[in-house]
Amino acid sequence: MIYVLLGIALSAFAVGTVMFYRFSKVTGRSVQSPFTPMYFFDALFFGLSSKREMNIAACSFMVFLLSIWGITYLKLRTNFWGSPESYFGLGIAGIFFLIMHCRYGAKDVVIKKDGLAPMRELTNIRRSGLTSPFLWLSRAGYLGCLIGMIR
Repeated sequence: MIYVLLGIALSAFAVGTVMFYRFSKVTGRSVQSPFTPMYFFDALFFGLSSKREMNIAACSFMVFLLSIWGITYLKLRTNFWGSPESYFGLGIAGIFFLIMHCRYGAKDVVIKKDGLAPMRELTNIRRSGLTSPFLWLSRAGYLGCLIGMIR
């Protein structure tokens, strides 16, 4: 089973790498530029550029994270739940909800193309209010992951 999850993780990583390469060619940015990954993650979270390619990239990102978490579960099966590694799942849920918020719930967001738009959206408490449940679920997931890792 661990080899199946490893194969899934490597396949998802390969698909994400291909999507990153295609993104860099479409936007005219160098793959070796340190700012290209930040632009890529802005596009991944907010669905910029080609919607289809960014959906594929987001799905491969989530599959990669979930398969790595599954491999960790298989390695620590008897002592997994309650260990700091088990709380990584809350962080994955936080990433998922942040993607959902940025794509479907974020309104009037100014993307400065610096790669920090998702983090600004996550930490902006003034504009979030109670009207963005995905954002609050994302924050809860990140906090749960952080508290579990520290514990």
